[in-house]
Amino acid sequence: MNVAKILLVILSNNGHWLGGQEGRISIRWAADVQQPEAVLVWDLTLNGIRVDGNQVAMARGSNFSVVRIKAPEVRVRTTMQWQYRLHQREDASEIARGLVTIHVYPDNLLAGLGKRMADKKIVVWDRAGQLSEVLARAKVPHQTIEHPSKLQFARPDVILVGRDELDGAPFAQSSLIGQARAGAGILIFKQTRARALAGYAVARRPVPSKLAWREDHLLLEQFRPEDLQSWLTGEQSDLWAIQLPADEPALEVGYWPREVPGEDPVPIDALLVAKAVGKGRVVLCQIPLGDWPSDPRSQRLLANALNYLTTRPEPTRPPSQRRTERPVQPEPIPTITIPPGDGR
Repeated sequence: MNVAKILLVILSNNGHWLGGQEGRISIRWAADVQQPEAVLVWDLTLNGIRVDGNQVAMARGSNFSVVRIKAPEVRVRTTMQWQYRLHQREDASEIARGLVTIHVYPDNLLAGLGKRMADKKIVVWDRAGQLSEVLARAKVPHQTIEHPSKLQFARPDVILVGRDELDGAPFAQSSLIGQARAGAGILIFKQTRARALAGYAVARRPVPSKLAWREDHLLLEQFRPEDLQSWLTGEQSDLWAIQLPADEPALEVGYWPREVPGEDPVPIDALLVAKAVGKGRVVLCQIPLGDWPSDPRSQRLLANALNYLTTRPEPTRPPSQRRTERPVQPEPIPTITIPPGDGR
């Protein structure tokens, strides 16, 4: 039985949960199936051992039934399975069953960050307050602002710009770029109201099945390929891409692969871009991140970004000037072949 055509299962944070916090799983019928009265029985297991379990009545129509699970506390990232069986209430016959993977992380992903940032001046422009909340929990010293005009006489080491803080007004972005030229590290999270970021056009694009990622970049440290892919499997239907011109001196870290393979520079659409600007650098992050307090992927990217932005910037070369590392081929060892004979 094709479960995908019977049930729609949505996991909060795409199944990436923090230990000790509540995760949610929302389930509803697909619109094109008959909907009998049914009960969903579920178990959360670790290596085949049941950790939690319960049952919930399936809602009718297009309404969601919600399963709330407090993820167990863990010391290291741990993979668990959520298994479910859908039974018809009338005769307990099984309608469908399935299994999804849940990744549970320790709730200390920002541990040690406060000490590393103790001598750094960090400014947070995020009126929603979630960024500041997460940094405060990690004891990372920072200052909050409500408008970039407060940066006029400041000399911060790092500036974090929260979601949708920028619009079409040019002053805010020019102020941020000026801070980067003076030596600050600027991180601008997802913006949907501005039509340009750091001078690059922003365009709406449908969510692709896959993006290319520079997995060895410091911004993506400790991320697995499936973690990066999980950002593309949420409920959003569109992404806001940064449009880099051909051979632009900006490093595309997460981007749409080129249409035709080749080495000649082409325009690039990207979700994650890093660029040295003056004495500092700018990172543009259009990734659809989850909530800061509950999504371990968001917290890990934040920690990586703070570590990265407080290192000394290197010049960002355009694609045509980047050296392609090729594996060193061993020199062939000459051999001497002695033909068979009688030994004389």
